[in-house]
Amino acid sequence: MTRTTLPGLDITKCLLCQGEKRQRKDRRHIENLVECTLDCAAETLLQAARIRQDRRVLLEIEGYDLHAKEVVYHSSCYKDYTSPRAMELLMKKQQDEEESGGDHDRAFMLLARDVEEIVLGARPTIVSLTTLCSTYKQHLSDIGVPSENYRAHALKVKLIKHFGNRLVFHQPKKRSKAQYVCS
Repeated sequence: MTRTTLPGLDITKCLLCQGEKRQRKDRRHIENLVECTLDCAAETLLQAARIRQDRRVLLEIEGYDLHAKEVVYHSSCYKDYTSPRAMELLMKKQQDEEESGGDHDRAFMLLARDVEEIVLGARPTIVSLTTLCSTYKQHLSDIGVPSENYRAHALKVKLIKHFGNRLVFHQPKKRSKAQYVCS
């Protein structure tokens, strides 16, 4: 993504949500756009964009005087985007991912080997996605990575990325039932 592939900054729209007007939470008032006039607000916005790795916003504001560029945003968008608590959580999540990235890769390679043997092997077997997720969580806990919050959908995305069309996922008519994985 480069400046040439992005549409120009529309000063009539919020930099963060790309909206013109927005209803407040009480739904009786419309929130107007606020111009970025303070240097500290611009610096906070830039820092938040860097932490979020938001390339669209970074391309628009990095290296520019936001007051001169007439950047506008909704106060609520700014508050949500630059919230210290949200920034702290994002930095912690990024740090955890950096520390455990290799561990997740190792656990996934163990699972991929299991899938090769069980689902894609000489005698293919149909396995539920829930079972594969439990196996993956077990591999993670064996390595020492907390895994209780890992979702089956995230594993499905990894499996699709790794195996491509070699795996087929079947969702039963009852959405409450587990998806099945087969070859």
